[in-house]
Amino acid sequence: MKTGRTPVEKMFRFLVIVSLLVVFVKFSVASSEPDPRLLCINAIRAQAKFPTKVDFHFRFLQTAPMKDDPDATGVRGRADMMNGFGSMIPHVFGCEVKNGIVINAAATPG
Repeated sequence: MKTGRTPVEKMFRFLVIVSLLVVFVKFSVASSEPDPRLLCINAIRAQAKFPTKVDFHFRFLQTAPMKDDPDATGVRGRADMMNGFGSMIPHVFGCEVKNGIVINAAATPG
Protein backbone atom coordinates (compact mmCIF):
# COMPACT_ATOMS: atom_id res chain seq x y z
CA MET A 1 0.00 0.00 0.00
CA LYS A 2 1.42 3.35 -1.06
CA THR A 3 1.31 6.20 1.54
CA GLY A 4 2.61 9.05 -0.63
CA ARG A 5 0.94 12.45 -0.87
CA THR A 6 -1.57 13.20 -3.56
CA PRO A 7 -0.86 16.00 -6.06
CA VAL A 8 -3.45 18.17 -4.29
CA GLU A 9 -1.68 17.71 -0.93
CA LYS A 10 1.68 18.51 -2.53
CA MET A 11 0.27 21.68 -4.12
CA PHE A 12 -1.35 22.75 -0.85
CA ARG A 13 1.92 22.23 1.06
CA PHE A 14 3.82 24.19 -1.61
CA LEU A 15 1.37 27.11 -1.43
CA VAL A 16 1.57 27.21 2.37
CA ILE A 17 5.37 27.32 2.27
CA VAL A 18 5.40 30.04 -0.41
CA SER A 19 2.86 32.17 1.46
CA LEU A 20 4.86 31.89 4.70
CA LEU A 21 7.99 32.90 2.82
CA VAL A 22 6.23 35.95 1.34
CA VAL A 23 5.02 37.03 4.77
CA PHE A 24 8.49 36.59 6.24
CA VAL A 25 10.14 38.65 3.49
CA LYS A 26 7.49 41.37 3.71
CA PHE A 27 8.00 41.88 7.44
CA SER A 28 11.77 41.43 7.46
CA VAL A 29 12.52 44.09 4.84
CA ALA A 30 13.53 47.29 6.62
CA SER A 31 11.79 50.55 5.93
CA SER A 32 13.67 52.98 3.71
CA GLU A 33 13.22 55.78 6.26
CA PRO A 34 14.76 55.40 9.73
CA ASP A 35 12.73 55.72 12.91
CA PRO A 36 12.53 59.40 13.98
CA ARG A 37 12.78 58.40 17.66
CA LEU A 38 16.15 56.74 17.11
CA LEU A 39 17.43 59.68 15.06
CA CYS A 40 16.40 62.07 17.84
CA ILE A 41 18.00 59.93 20.56
CA ASN A 42 21.26 59.81 18.60
CA ALA A 43 21.20 63.60 18.06
CA ILE A 44 20.58 64.33 21.75
CA ARG A 45 23.27 61.84 22.80
CA ALA A 46 25.74 63.55 20.41
CA GLN A 47 25.06 66.93 22.05
CA ALA A 48 25.62 65.68 25.61
CA LYS A 49 28.82 66.44 27.47
CA PHE A 50 29.13 62.75 28.35
CA PRO A 51 27.27 60.84 25.57
CA THR A 52 27.64 57.44 27.24
CA LYS A 53 26.04 58.79 30.43
CA VAL A 54 22.62 59.68 28.99
CA ASP A 55 19.71 57.61 30.29
CA PHE A 56 16.55 57.99 28.22
CA HIS A 57 13.13 57.43 29.77
CA PHE A 58 11.50 55.54 26.90
CA ARG A 59 8.16 55.54 28.72
CA PHE A 60 7.93 59.30 28.12
CA LEU A 61 9.10 59.26 24.47
CA GLN A 62 6.39 60.77 22.22
CA THR A 63 6.10 61.44 18.49
CA ALA A 64 3.61 63.56 16.57
CA PRO A 65 3.41 65.25 13.16
CA MET A 66 4.44 68.90 13.21
CA LYS A 67 1.58 71.40 12.80
CA ASP A 68 3.41 73.75 10.45
CA ASP A 69 4.98 70.95 8.35
CA PRO A 70 3.04 67.68 8.06
CA ASP A 71 6.06 65.95 6.47
CA ALA A 72 8.09 66.53 9.63
CA THR A 73 7.79 64.56 12.85
CA GLY A 74 8.25 66.03 16.30
CA VAL A 75 9.85 63.89 18.99
CA ARG A 76 10.00 64.81 22.66
CA GLY A 77 10.91 63.01 25.82
CA ARG A 78 12.87 62.92 29.06
CA ALA A 79 16.41 61.87 29.83
CA ASP A 80 18.92 62.05 32.66
CA MET A 81 22.26 63.54 31.62
CA MET A 82 25.48 63.72 33.59
CA ASN A 83 26.82 67.20 34.27
CA GLY A 84 30.45 68.23 34.80
CA PHE A 85 30.28 67.38 38.50
CA GLY A 86 29.14 63.79 37.88
CA SER A 87 25.51 64.32 38.90
CA MET A 88 22.66 62.99 36.78
CA ILE A 89 20.37 65.91 35.96
CA PRO A 90 16.85 65.39 34.52
CA HIS A 91 16.36 66.98 31.10
CA VAL A 92 13.50 67.47 28.67
CA PHE A 93 14.44 67.11 25.01
CA GLY A 94 12.80 67.69 21.68
CA CYS A 95 13.66 67.15 18.03
CA GLU A 96 12.21 67.84 14.61
CA VAL A 97 12.87 65.11 12.04
CA LYS A 98 12.07 65.44 8.35
CA ASN A 99 12.83 62.87 5.64
CA GLY A 100 15.21 60.99 7.91
CA ILE A 101 17.20 64.10 8.87
CA VAL A 102 17.21 65.80 12.27
CA ILE A 103 16.37 69.46 11.59
CA ASN A 104 16.47 70.65 15.20
CA ALA A 105 17.43 68.98 18.48
CA ALA A 106 17.64 70.52 21.94
CA ALA A 107 17.71 69.43 25.57
CA THR A 108 17.08 71.62 28.60
CA PRO A 109 17.28 70.81 32.31
CA GLY A 110 13.93 70.27 33.89
